This record gives sequence, C-alpha cells and structure tokens, in this order.
Amino acid sequence: MADKIIVSNKEALKGKYGTQGFAALKRAVDDLIGADKARGLETKLVFIDDAAAMQKIGGGVPIGVKDERGAKRSVDAVAAKFTPDYIVLLDGPDVVPHILLDNPLPYDGDAGIESDLPFASSSGFSRQVTRYLKVTRVVGRIPNVPGATKPDKLISFLKTATKAKPVKAEGYRDYFGISADVWQQSTRMSLDETFGGYADLLLAPPTGPASRNGRLAKLSHFINCHGQTYSPEFYGEKSGSYPVAMHSDQVIADAAPGTVVAAECCYGAELYDPALGNLPDPICISYLAKGALGFLGSTNIAYGPADANGQADLMTQYFFERVLAGASLGRALLQARQRFIATQRMTDPANLKTLAQFILLGDPATQPCLIPQGRSPSRGIADIDEVEDWTAQRKMRQATLGTLGAAIPNGKAIPSGPGSVDQSVSDRVREIARTRGFVDPREAVLAVKWPADYHGPAKLRSGSENVVVLSERFGATDQVVSIRHLVAYIVGDGIASISETMSR
Repeated sequence: MADKIIVSNKEALKGKYGTQGFAALKRAVDDLIGADKARGLETKLVFIDDAAAMQKIGGGVPIGVKDERGAKRSVDAVAAKFTPDYIVLLDGPDVVPHILLDNPLPYDGDAGIESDLPFASSSGFSRQVTRYLKVTRVVGRIPNVPGATKPDKLISFLKTATKAKPVKAEGYRDYFGISADVWQQSTRMSLDETFGGYADLLLAPPTGPASRNGRLAKLSHFINCHGQTYSPEFYGEKSGSYPVAMHSDQVIADAAPGTVVAAECCYGAELYDPALGNLPDPICISYLAKGALGFLGSTNIAYGPADANGQADLMTQYFFERVLAGASLGRALLQARQRFIATQRMTDPANLKTLAQFILLGDPATQPCLIPQGRSPSRGIADIDEVEDWTAQRKMRQATLGTLGAAIPNGKAIPSGPGSVDQSVSDRVREIARTRGFVDPREAVLAVKWPADYHGPAKLRSGSENVVVLSERFGATDQVVSIRHLVAYIVGDGIASISETMSR
C-alpha cells in the first residue's frame, strides 16, 4: 500500500539530464517525499524501467521511452500493487510517454490525441477513447519540455509541490478571466457558474500582452482563447482577426506563485520542444515556472460552442468547481472527467476528444483550497474540525470514486464505426448546416452502439441510431486554425438533436 506513487524512467532521466542532473532531480523528489510524509502521505518513487523493481511489483518494463503499451502496462501494475490515491507521471512525454489515441472526430486535422487519460483507467491498452470511459484513478504529470538538457525547471516544479499548502478558498474566488471576444457569452456562463459572476472578464481584443497586466497576480485563471501548435501565445478573435491575447513572457512577468489555471485553448497543454523552433517555453510551462500549482489544458485542437457551454467549457468548469470546494488538483480532474462522462453524450465524437485531450500538469496531490467551513457532512464533505482521520476519509473517498468511475460507462452509448442514413436525412442535416453558415462541409456518419447488457429505455426505440458529423474549416490564418462541426443525432429517420461546436 502507498498513498502516492511517482512514476518515471531512470535511464531516460539520466540520458536527458546526465548523471549529475539526475542526482539533483532525485534529491528534489526525496524532498517532496519528505514533505508528503509530514502531510500524512506515504509516497514512493518507482522507475518503470527498473526490471528488478518491476518484477517485485508484478509488471514488465517498457521497451524504451516510446513504448506506450509498455508504459501503460507498467503503470497498471504499479496501481494494482500499491492502490495509490495519487499517481504522478514525472517529466514530459520523452520520459513517460503520452498514449497516442485515435482521433474520434472526423476531419479536424489532428492525427491523434496525446493523452494521459489511459493512465487514469484500469482498462487495458487501446487506441480507442471509448475504451477509457472507466476513469477511476487520480493522475497528474509534473512535466518538463521534451529536449531539455537541464533539470532546473523540473526541480523548481517539484519544489512548488513540496512547499504547497492549502489556503482559504476565498483566496481563489477572485479570478483572472480572459476570452476571445466571439466567445464572451460562453465564457460568461462558465465564470458565472464557477465563480458567481463575470464582471471582471477581459475580452481579446482589445486585451493583449503589450503592457503589464496586474490581474495575472490573481490565483485563479480561466482562459478561453485560441491556441496553436508550437506557439507560446494564445489568441483572441473579433471580426475575422486573431490578435495575440497572451504570451509566455507576460506570464513570466505577471503571474503569481500558487496560481491554478484552466485553459480551454487548443494546444494549451502541448509540451513542445522550444529549441526546435527557437521559441519561448509553452505558456503552460511558463505558468509552472512562476510557481503555479497546476495547469489544466488540452494537448491539441479543443472545442466548445460560441454561445453555450459544452466540451472544453464544461471540463474546465467542472475542474475549477471541485478545486474551489477543497479537492486536490488530481481529484478535481477525476471528478470532472466522471461528471463529463455521466452527463454528456459519448456518441458525440467532440465529447470523446475533449475527454481524452485534457491533462493535468502539476502534482495531483496538491490541494490549493481548504475545504470551506460550514459544509455539511450530509453533502459529502465534513467540516475541518469534525474530521479526526483524514487518511481514512481520503481512502474512503477514493474507493467511492473508483467504484463510481467503473459504473458510469455501463449506460453510455458510443460510436461503433461507420454508419449510414437515408439520403433524405443527410439532405435535411445539410440544409440545417447551410442555414447556420456552413458552405461545403465534409460528412461522416457513425453508428451508435449501446452496451450489450443495457436494458434501459434505449432498447425501446425503433429503428437504428446514427450520428452525422459535418465538418468545415473557415477563417483560417497562419496563426489559428478555425474548424466548425455540426453533430446530428439520428434515430431511425428522425433528427433527435442538433449541436454545433467550434475549435478553441
């Protein structure tokens, strides 16, 4: 048994940082282990390339750092052996790889999804997002950028986790919020739901990084802007233009230690090698370099509606709600994922992609906010002075969430390969798309599959079920790729629902 497992690859770390760099990194890990002990957490460091250690655990070792299947198998063995409350992936994907999942969303250009979701599930290795709807584990990654030769940044991120202490939730109620102008209605809805208002929302344009911005000193950051691959910038949008809204340099200048960030932006959590393009660090790394406790973001093209909440809006919103309620960063993401799966249609490929692409950068055991006083135990959260054994409560909570995560997928329908609809149905969907401004979208039809043992109301429906997805690129620039999808749920020959989403 262990409360927290730090997973890494020893030879990959030595190859990346050298013997002395590895030794310095190991000392920083030992300091975190000591700090965790003082918090009541038993933390262990496990190198998944250590054959002797993995043999004792009952698992094999990966064949090199690119062996995604081997890394997943090793983490599963560690989870089975120690049943930890928290799993930490130490360093970037060049040390512990992301799992490249197949992109369920047709025609958006992403070849796959670099994901940490599979590590949060006990399901066996697969490239299909639908295999990972059973989300039961708390997982986060303390990263460094690929290609780094010095461990300095990674050591500083470990020190942030070592020194972290929860504060009253009021310290995180005052937020920094920024949105592309065209998505202001959606962002206002998210801020109102999460923080109880949106009066302080900044819009881009006119907001940009040209001058210092003291609002970045606030501890909660909610960002709904465009992002782009291999870019240290986030972008606004208005009247067909995409000006820079934020830059890594601005974060370094103005962000404060202790910040928690949720970014809807495309590629917000992409861990690129800055040296390849002589670029500044990704914005997510700049936040961590300034002492941010955690960053929730997407590894590739993310989605959400312009004037409602969906996809990335909900994932970031659900995450922040749990953080403010006193959850650890990792538990906040676990609960956000579970709530997203339970409440959203997993037949919508945009929802599946959202589930897979959002990852946590930072120590998942870090708790930014104290549990608010006065919360009734009947609501599932006990008052601070009523709890005598936090370890027992944490174990009970994780067991409950594990059981819940395993049960949620039992009633969820999923796409199951190519489907078909009558031409008349396709024509009706295309006509709806035309009235919404689509010009010449590409079409994909996906069949719907319900669990074999599900005997709910869906079994009473007559006719087959399919999902029609129309996709079109529009207004693309060198900086930002803009994609719209219209998703129609078809029951028999009837259109049961229509939704629309666009790239962030």
